[in-house]
Amino acid sequence: MVVEVSHLSHQYQRGSHSITALDQVSLSVGQGEFVAIMGPSGSGKSTLLQLIGGLERPSSGSIKIEGKPIEHYSDLELTQFRRRRLGFVFQFFNLLPTMTALENVMLPLLLDGRPRSEVEPAARHLLERVQLAGRGDHYPSQLSGGQMQRVAIARALIARPVLLLADEPTGNLDSSMAGDILGQLRTLAIQERQTILMVTHDPKAAEFGTRRIELRDGRVESDLYFAPTREI
Repeated sequence: MVVEVSHLSHQYQRGSHSITALDQVSLSVGQGEFVAIMGPSGSGKSTLLQLIGGLERPSSGSIKIEGKPIEHYSDLELTQFRRRRLGFVFQFFNLLPTMTALENVMLPLLLDGRPRSEVEPAARHLLERVQLAGRGDHYPSQLSGGQMQRVAIARALIARPVLLLADEPTGNLDSSMAGDILGQLRTLAIQERQTILMVTHDPKAAEFGTRRIELRDGRVESDLYFAPTREI
């Protein structure tokens, strides 16, 4: 299994009150699954993604990625783990405006000390894969929303992550651009066995996945496997 979550709980303080965001959640995700995590606001779906991504630490329970429990990692180990083993795609792209598309894609490996001569060919190949071969020298301000999100996907894949985490990746896109991005994610899962966890509030976006997990009040309400209904 790529991801194994066992009895995961998370509380946080709001004033004098303790709020339970997740309550004894257990699940596992295998290689090549494209999992849509859904639920109403406050259901715990973004918290679950952040915990699996090592962006927050759980109050209790275990998170194993490739069989290794990440909740015991030091802050430095978590930083290195996120950079080397995980890919992140967010709603707001998070591209650096002073860097070109190519430089944004290369950034994770450059921060890890890899030489540009080694990183650049891989980054150019990824831009080709997301249909942006001619846009490497463009800055984010010169790209459309859909193009910026494709750059973000290429950046997330540069380290060949075991797990790709996407938090509302089409939230800022129109329906046409959203379909393009979701189709690319589905292709990654089905053709290249890339494991993907995607938080979304949109049932139409979830149709691109191969599995849908519904959360409510911090607990798993349903967990369904299904053949994706959207075309690549």
